[in-house]
Amino acid sequence: MTSFEKALQFIEQRWLQKTGKRLSPIQKAILHGSWEEEAIPYHQIAVQENYSSQYIQQWPLHRYGVSYRIY
Repeated sequence: MTSFEKALQFIEQRWLQKTGKRLSPIQKAILHGSWEEEAIPYHQIAVQENYSSQYIQQWPLHRYGVSYRIY
């Protein structure tokens, strides 16, 4: 298991405790993009995942105690 997979497992548990919901695929993509050495911008994640950057920006994980480095 990679360090990202371990972190994702922890974050998913915390998210579930705080919201009662599981992370969506796009939320996981945002977290993965922020895990990289140099954070990946929203528009690049959007292109990689076939979403608009506006759609991706609507997922504010930090409200629930999850921080990330997306710019």
